[in-house]
Amino acid sequence: MCPGLTRDQIHQECASYMTDLGSQGWWIHNDPALILFGDLSNYSGHEPPNYEGLKVSENDLITIDVAPMIQSGWGDMARSFVVEEGKIIPWRQSQNQEIIEGMEMELKLHRLFMDSVNEKTTFEDLHHLIDEEVKKAGYCNCDYHGNYGHTIENDAKDRVTIDKGVSLAIAAYDKPITFEPHICKSAASFNLPPRGREAPPPSTFPLAGREAPPPSTFPFGEG
Repeated sequence: MCPGLTRDQIHQECASYMTDLGSQGWWIHNDPALILFGDLSNYSGHEPPNYEGLKVSENDLITIDVAPMIQSGWGDMARSFVVEEGKIIPWRQSQNQEIIEGMEMELKLHRLFMDSVNEKTTFEDLHHLIDEEVKKAGYCNCDYHGNYGHTIENDAKDRVTIDKGVSLAIAAYDKPITFEPHICKSAASFNLPPRGREAPPPSTFPLAGREAPPPSTFPFGEG
């Protein structure tokens, strides 16, 4: 991931790699991966962003959010990579305090999630718990839908979200979920977008190298 790379170059590498590993298609917008960096590192929206003229810089935050599909099963996973002085570095070695604090916040939210969800927790309960913690720390939810994740389904249209007003108990739904808080501070340069995957799911904001956060999927039943 050298400076000067374009979105199309990274995108092509992702598609080739996943195809070689057996992916038969892409479950969302028929697109292998959402690539965010530079001025688009804080993008959140339904429509694909405009990448015209955008290249990876010497100091950047690159998020790669992939959407592989094999038969009726699909995955939802992302990684963010910290680039400083032209090299990918472990996030704890970043000179950007904003990135370090953001990553630590993501890990804190994942620990809270894993420690708090039980057989009685509803999707709305979880949304309230995480939302309060996010606001208390001075962050805001940047997800354009306002949720903090969703169930893993065979059809993306069937997803149940971690959101207000969803009073269904997570355990009663008997599906795995991906927990993906997309947060930033109001004056921040970067958003902190995590993603998960069906099982075993790594997922969180700036992941550099092999430093992985706790799993972010909470499976109930066989999923």
